[in-house]
Amino acid sequence: RAEQFSSHGRSDMVVRHEGQVFVLEFKMLTGNKTIGEILDGAINQVREKKYAEQYRGRGEPVHLIGMVFDEEKRELLEMRVEAL
Repeated sequence: RAEQFSSHGRSDMVVRHEGQVFVLEFKMLTGNKTIGEILDGAINQVREKKYAEQYRGRGEPVHLIGMVFDEEKRELLEMRVEAL
């Protein structure tokens, strides 16, 4: 599901696959932040806005995924996955 709503905002995408939940936040590499700083911000956004909370009580593993894309080339530069 793209732009999945929660009570605190909306995540960019939520994927439920084979008994697991993946909450994704996409960011573009812009300005003078490093890829690591952008990934930290993406994961922190998912945590702070509690995008994954509605999936935690289901007994399925929940994964937070931050992805950074190159704005010009429109390709994935790096991603980070953290489990709840």
